[in-house]
Amino acid sequence: MNRTSTLITAAVLAGTTLCCVADGMPPPPADYPSHRQVGECNRQHLRQQLQDYNEIRLALSEVLRHMAVDPAIQPSARDRLIGYAANLETMRTHLPPPDPDSAEFRNFDFQLGITLTAMTLFLNSEDPGLSRRFVADRDNPNSELGIYLTRLDDSRKHYMDELATSKQTDCQG
Repeated sequence: MNRTSTLITAAVLAGTTLCCVADGMPPPPADYPSHRQVGECNRQHLRQQLQDYNEIRLALSEVLRHMAVDPAIQPSARDRLIGYAANLETMRTHLPPPDPDSAEFRNFDFQLGITLTAMTLFLNSEDPGLSRRFVADRDNPNSELGIYLTRLDDSRKHYMDELATSKQTDCQG
């Protein structure tokens, strides 16, 4: 599976799991990030790491807007790209506090996962010119999308590493 598909699949699975708790359904799996599993002394730092990760996720709107100016893309596809960018920008204005244990955050994460999944399906199928551009940019680490994906993956890994370390840190010292 390519890097984009892996990231999108992870976002959807995490989002789907998160929505379940918010709607009174079964709790998320044990490996879903939770700040309840760490001492209070580490929570603020983790919240900032999670906030940074979510800001990066939503920064995809800028990449989409830049892709939309490609003359090889059909006008209808361009309009949809701009629509996805606008949706992500709106979501940025409603970014909840970075608490993965809250229903508000879980609902937001679910909505973002659904948006990213729909957008990825669109990028891979709607317009042949757009699909070629998406695949080429995704596979090129020096393209704007490639740089974005690397930054996103690095941020996710950093947050997860910090979470793992925080679980091992004793707040008594």
